[in-house]
Amino acid sequence: MRLSLGNTSIINIFLIPEDEDHNSPFQGYLTSLFSDAFHSTLHKTLSYPMNALEVYMPQDELIRSRNEIASPSNFLINPRSLTQLLPFFKSHPFVVITCLDKELEYIKNLDFKFKYKPLVVGIEEGVDLDIKEFNIFKLDEFIISRLQEAMENNAFPSQVIDVINSRTQREKSLTKIEFPSRNHAVTSPNESVLRSVGYYFEHDEPIKFSKDKGEYINAILESSNNLLSIIKNENSGIKESSKSDLIVYSPSIYTHLYNFKSHFWNQLSRNLNNKKSREFIMGGVFKNPNYSGMNITLDNKDEFEKIMSNKAVQALMGTRQFELAYTTLAMNSLAIANNCPVIRLPNSLNFHSAKLRDLESLSMSSVERSKDKFNRKFKDLTTEMTSEIGNDLLSYISENSNSITLCTDSLVEWVSFDKIPLMFTHEISKVHTTPGNQLLKISTNFSRIHFNKSELLKVTVIRSFNENDPIKYMLEKSLNYYINIDKEINLNIIDVTSKAQLIECLKTVNTPILIFDCHGNHGGAEEHGWLQIGGDKVDTWELPTRGFAPPIIILSACLTSAIGGSHASVASGLLDLGAIAVLGTLLPVDAEKSAVFVGRIMLRLTGYLKALDQIGVDYITWRQFISNFFRMSFCTDILTELKNNYKIINEAQYKEIHINANMHINLGSTDWYEKITNDISKVTNITNEEVLEVISDIGFLETMNYSQIGRPENIIIELGKE
Repeated sequence: MRLSLGNTSIINIFLIPEDEDHNSPFQGYLTSLFSDAFHSTLHKTLSYPMNALEVYMPQDELIRSRNEIASPSNFLINPRSLTQLLPFFKSHPFVVITCLDKELEYIKNLDFKFKYKPLVVGIEEGVDLDIKEFNIFKLDEFIISRLQEAMENNAFPSQVIDVINSRTQREKSLTKIEFPSRNHAVTSPNESVLRSVGYYFEHDEPIKFSKDKGEYINAILESSNNLLSIIKNENSGIKESSKSDLIVYSPSIYTHLYNFKSHFWNQLSRNLNNKKSREFIMGGVFKNPNYSGMNITLDNKDEFEKIMSNKAVQALMGTRQFELAYTTLAMNSLAIANNCPVIRLPNSLNFHSAKLRDLESLSMSSVERSKDKFNRKFKDLTTEMTSEIGNDLLSYISENSNSITLCTDSLVEWVSFDKIPLMFTHEISKVHTTPGNQLLKISTNFSRIHFNKSELLKVTVIRSFNENDPIKYMLEKSLNYYINIDKEINLNIIDVTSKAQLIECLKTVNTPILIFDCHGNHGGAEEHGWLQIGGDKVDTWELPTRGFAPPIIILSACLTSAIGGSHASVASGLLDLGAIAVLGTLLPVDAEKSAVFVGRIMLRLTGYLKALDQIGVDYITWRQFISNFFRMSFCTDILTELKNNYKIINEAQYKEIHINANMHINLGSTDWYEKITNDISKVTNITNEEVLEVISDIGFLETMNYSQIGRPENIIIELGKE
């Protein structure tokens, strides 16, 4: 394993307060970040150069670099974590630390035993570089000076030296954009991308305040198209596969707070002195199904001023505004790093908690008609979500992306944007928007890690079942079956019977892939999820093993990312411990089917990666790896249904179609689904349209029980190197 860090990469560290105990009530951000100074300074750091050689790039080359290779090396950390991180960069020429207030005092007292002293940046006296007045060229002089110093120390290979000696410093001039800035959070990320590569807006045209979501959707699509017209042209290069084509998000609040009849909201309403204040806060802010507009009738201007003078209204508005501002900042970070547009979806997608709990309850029922009822309610839910998103956004997302970073607590991946659910048509990295601290951390930290394919052939399983549990050895048998096909994976299974044993075990795991094999559950929308380890219910959020989690974790346990649970799922807790990608379960899973599912992933680590290597593929991301596996598993699901339940294909036809499907998917065919439905149509003598109707009628599929969260695109599997 190695960190993706070049010798001209710029290490961008933003120091946040140590306090982790005071979080905002609705989304869970550190309240110590809630100041204009912190927000505006962090926003500026997102536009720092990603690589020292950018100071020699004209604008068109900078855009091409951001599309093809450039990746930020950002770290949003507190002082305690900084002391653990800095030793890794002791000899690196380009370390920039941005800090304010107490954190600046901490840095000033730190003894940097570095070959190259880090640049301390901020807005107060005592910093090396003041960024109160900021543009993207602010660090250029430091970078030029440090490049020369590092060259004198023979720190660079000849290729870098040739670039430095053959280039002149870029002009410090911005390029005017003809279209306007809309001055709104829904377009801010798209506009931030343009500013980060040297454009400026000469005039503003604010979005008209409206309860109609169409005003906001039009502005979002217009700003996205404007951005694409600049960054996606014949000279802009090919999008690098670890980058996303689109960021799609919908900001939310904690799951349990969507119960607007709860004690929490009743208490809050009592602090709002009159009906209009309650209507303004609840209807306009928290229950608003669209974007920013609201429908509230006021008699006069004085009535509005009276509402806004209410101390409780001010406190609630101020808190939620900062939460939304940091959510937008997280989207800005993702947009700049991926050099791509951002699409915001309406708030109403988050209002389905009760329906999701109902689906979870039905999935556990043994009553004969429960499966049919589950499928009917699943279809009702996804149909409603499709309507809420609307045709304009559905079409835009479908037509302008193959890979998406999806930031939402809702199950947008279940929605069919183009014939079948998004989780099968697109490569997806999913990041939850609660808790906000985790969203901000994951969205701003971009460290990529590289593995050679042979490194992934060492896998650890942590297992915990009672000896008489009938499913105890089910996963082991499945893993052994699939591993023995190629006989290349080294599997280590460790049995634990208590939380204490689990903690000690996690500290010793040294494989990049860890599988949990146990029971899982959760305590509802207001409680954390847990793993059943012996007699202990283990909350992963409370494990004292931060930094010990392997980069890839697979959970062969029920309800580890439960649709009826809270933000504090087992899977999210493992991300908090340091994992980069966690494959969890949204619903209870059948132990035998889950064992086969995980076993097939292990088989792909050998045969599939070897096949890619043989046809000349240099590398693949973990996101690509799992996305293609999801597609193959989807094909297994629908073909099994067509054979066993609809009885329109036989075993021989099943095998033939499945072999062809696997080939189309593994070769990266963008029209793999059309080819599969055509194959089904040929052998069944029914029209392609009828095939699509049958598949749509099937509804929920086994593979849809699973969800991968985190940043799997940041795990790079190198195929041609040993």
